[in-house]
Amino acid sequence: MTGYWDRFLKYIKGGPEAIDGWPRPIPIEVFNQAIARTLGVALSEKGFETVAPRRWVRSTRTPIRDLLEIQAGKGVGYSPMWGFSLDFVPHVTTSGEIKWHRTAKSARFDLEYRPTEYAPLASETREWDISPVATPEELQVDLSRVTRLIMAHAIPFWERVRGIEDLPTAYREQRIRQSANLPFVSYRQQALASAFVLAKSSDAAGRAELAEYIRANDVGPETAKKLEELLEQTMA
Repeated sequence: MTGYWDRFLKYIKGGPEAIDGWPRPIPIEVFNQAIARTLGVALSEKGFETVAPRRWVRSTRTPIRDLLEIQAGKGVGYSPMWGFSLDFVPHVTTSGEIKWHRTAKSARFDLEYRPTEYAPLASETREWDISPVATPEELQVDLSRVTRLIMAHAIPFWERVRGIEDLPTAYREQRIRQSANLPFVSYRQQALASAFVLAKSSDAAGRAELAEYIRANDVGPETAKKLEELLEQTMA
């Protein structure tokens, strides 16, 4: 169990008397620097570049890019998510424009994996957490643990996909994983990307997946037509 979580649980069970006060929060800049010195260094040794605070991309086998981000959760915890960004997949903006993400800096999750959604126990979920409300000593312990976990789980996740031919299997496996939260198709970009992955593999099922994406997300007719044209170009 992480140090700051141990403090929270003691407080919940025993009240203020159960803990020795609350530590001063670590400034976000210092928090980010601590992550860069541990996880960031480990990822750089695997070929990743830092593209933003708590965000790394590896572009060694484009059009597939490996992406990892440490994201803020609903409370005070931060946890990792990882996946793939695909140069041949477009995205749709809130205004209905179709754009591309074909650089390391513009990379976005076309397939995403959040380990906290698949941990069967709350205690296992907390193992992935780090927080700026930890003490500096607790944060270092937590970062060391989370870095080890990421290296053990994320690196094999990425390296199973050696090329485009491996992507359909990765998407099928992600679709059937039992998530604690939303199903596969609820992640709009992931659902759109799945259609283009199938199309890239010359699988006509990509047309049906795109049609379902358009229906489920109430995509306007002009945007829908353009997406359909792009999908056909991908299959050509």
